[in-house]
Amino acid sequence: MTEAACARAMEMAYTKNMSHTRPNGKSCFTILKDMSISYMACGENIAMGQRSAKAVATSWKKSEGHYKNMISSAYGKIGIGVMNYNGTYYWCQLFTN
Repeated sequence: MTEAACARAMEMAYTKNMSHTRPNGKSCFTILKDMSISYMACGENIAMGQRSAKAVATSWKKSEGHYKNMISSAYGKIGIGVMNYNGTYYWCQLFTN
């Protein structure tokens, strides 16, 4: 999960595009299949610009949709990735059951 989240953070950094769509135009969740991660439920939180884990966590907690992913009982696994590219941080949380 962490490897998948790191890959997603890298994709966003290298394309300078914070999106739930991958550079190839596919859904963000295809990274899970690409890495042979099976799941019944999944979610993704992304962010850009926060310079610390505390800052991005606070940002996600203040967003209703992001916070729902963080506390959902549908998920029991998490992977977190971050990429610093030219001084800008790109963050990703991936959740599965």
